[in-house]
Amino acid sequence: RHSRCRMSDALPLPLPALYARASRANAPLDVVLEFSDAVRRAGVISVDSESADDVCTSSLKYVLRERLLGDAYARRHAEGDVRRACEAYEGFIDTVTKLELAPKDERACLEEMFGESRTSTSEDANAGRRSRDVRADKVRRFRRQKDVEERIRDIARARAMKDDVESDEDKDEGDDDEALEREFWLLSIERAVIETLDEFPTLRMECEMLARREELEESAAVMAKKAETAENASLPRELLDAVSSLSTAPSSSTVMREIDPRTRFAREVFRPSHILPTMTVEQAGEIEFADMMDRQRREQEREAERERVRASKTEEELEDEELYRAREWDAFKDDNPYGSGNSKLRPCG
Repeated sequence: RHSRCRMSDALPLPLPALYARASRANAPLDVVLEFSDAVRRAGVISVDSESADDVCTSSLKYVLRERLLGDAYARRHAEGDVRRACEAYEGFIDTVTKLELAPKDERACLEEMFGESRTSTSEDANAGRRSRDVRADKVRRFRRQKDVEERIRDIARARAMKDDVESDEDKDEGDDDEALEREFWLLSIERAVIETLDEFPTLRMECEMLARREELEESAAVMAKKAETAENASLPRELLDAVSSLSTAPSSSTVMREIDPRTRFAREVFRPSHILPTMTVEQAGEIEFADMMDRQRREQEREAERERVRASKTEEELEDEELYRAREWDAFKDDNPYGSGNSKLRPCG
């Protein structure tokens, strides 16, 4: 009994079961690789001798093999995995194009994006796409993706209802089921193509940035080595020993290189847009207290100056000043009677 159980566990899973595992959200890379290898060994998709009409309905789902593989690599965020994800997406688009499964409206975009990705850098690709309205392409793909997803949900609900209510009255029910299933997988492939068109430029740019970073780090290391060799000849032995002892500590650049590139980019993008506090509440209170004391000192000085000027005048001069101020106030009240500033449209009672 135990030997039979071990033999059954060792048997490979069928392709539908492998696809069900690989198509789950956040499926592990080893599961997707197992599914991809099984599809490749089985040879269910032959792009050299088949077209879309030659692929049976049950095998259409396996066209998504390289798309699932690219998603699994892209989730790992490492430099080599990002490059493999780009290669998997390119392979998926090659398969879709050769099988003539690509949407007609997106064939020009596919040719421009993936044709130039093999022969030019992202700057050349962007320069080549200036002749097309990129924004219009994105809007069209967004609307088409919404329609495709809505139709996929409708088909899924229709298939679920047919599974719940089995009926043998319609003899053509099997043909209808196959037509719905074929439409379901064709729409799923179209949705994957649209998502690839939206995600591939960013992924390719990230891959190129990581490759350039590695080149810059290598060139910087070579230059530092040459500078160190040139300085070692003129520096004393004691200073060289001190520098070598300090170099054993991890530097900030080493720590930054150990951080995941995508995480570092996210930190730079989502950093606060406002100015962060530069002092504590106690320090701000001390500054406000010092300003208050300075204002009180200036007010005391002005009051002392007024008292000095008042003491230097005679009683008659002070009475004349009071009389002038009273006359000025009476003249102001004559020119501005009570209530003259109120609006006539909104009278104040």
